[in-house]
Amino acid sequence: TVEPRKSIPRAMMFCATEFLTFSIFVALAACSTFPGQMILQMVPTPLMFGYQHIFKINLVKSVWLHFPGIFAPTLTFLFCTGRQLYMIAKSGFLPSFFAYTTPETGTPIVTLTLGTLIGSGMNLLIYYYPDYMQVITFVLILSCHIVFINAFVAYLFFRKKYISLPRSFTSPLGVWGAYYGIGNNLFGFISIFKYSSRTSALLALYILLIFLA
Repeated sequence: TVEPRKSIPRAMMFCATEFLTFSIFVALAACSTFPGQMILQMVPTPLMFGYQHIFKINLVKSVWLHFPGIFAPTLTFLFCTGRQLYMIAKSGFLPSFFAYTTPETGTPIVTLTLGTLIGSGMNLLIYYYPDYMQVITFVLILSCHIVFINAFVAYLFFRKKYISLPRSFTSPLGVWGAYYGIGNNLFGFISIFKYSSRTSALLALYILLIFLA
């Protein structure tokens, strides 16, 4: 890339806009066709009915078409987890052992392995104790909302404190985009307690508070 500071943020905004647009279209199309919204929200693979009509196959085969969409973000999350842990270790918040990389490729093999083991352990936990699924899901959702809110607050802080610093890329949405993001994630945070199991949501919040402490 010739100018990564400009091209990468633009590419990220393009991908995020495309993802949002197609997510809305897919959701509207899925809810507008058979078997309807009530059935779709009760099955783990809601797009199988659409795949059945598009490719003229049975429901058993259409379920397998979900796996590419699941497999790709799984690898992405594992990679990001490993990189994040590696950067935390490089900053001194984790033992230096976690910052080890392979000599030839520079791959953070320790943190990538750790992230994979944690993910596999969570999968086994949910498999053998499915009752914990909702609590773990709430922990992840609440964590995401907290991370996004912190990111938007950090943007507002740096925008105000370091306004004179030259920047190669400026968000076209500006501070209003950050305000919208904070409000949207606060709404999502509150919705967990308003429209779902209060007991599971509170247990997830307690787990998250203990982890943060």
